[in-house]
Amino acid sequence: MKTKLSIFLLVIVFAGCSWQQYFLIANHTNKEITITYTLADIGRSFPIFTERAEIFKMNKSGNIIWDNRTEINDLDTSLNTVKLILPPNSILNFGHLSNDHYEKYNQYFINDRKFNLEKLTVNSTEIRPETFDMYFKKDDGAIVYRIK
Repeated sequence: MKTKLSIFLLVIVFAGCSWQQYFLIANHTNKEITITYTLADIGRSFPIFTERAEIFKMNKSGNIIWDNRTEINDLDTSLNTVKLILPPNSILNFGHLSNDHYEKYNQYFINDRKFNLEKLTVNSTEIRPETFDMYFKKDDGAIVYRIK
């Protein structure tokens, strides 16, 4: 019985040490924004960015309202490309890192994570991996591109 309790406590302790770092695009404007992004095929590695993105409403402070999720309509039918409309005052969550900190696009990531974003277009602005860090900045535990 003592062993089971010890194992349970270890699981609780290590589970509490886990953290997520999200990749977000925040639309602070009162207009819709068209976003298109293409993901690289990375084989058996684990991708940072996903085609199963989520859109959330923002509160007046610009923070995510986690329980206010909007359905995404992918306007592109190809396999590795996502095209969507980001409503006003909304945030797109399209990637995450688990138990790792993002520093730059070409860093080494633990757990075989790969920076799999090939190209991102926000309205008419094209972002490639080598220009990603010019637009996306660390902000309160997330990596955010704020459009104002």
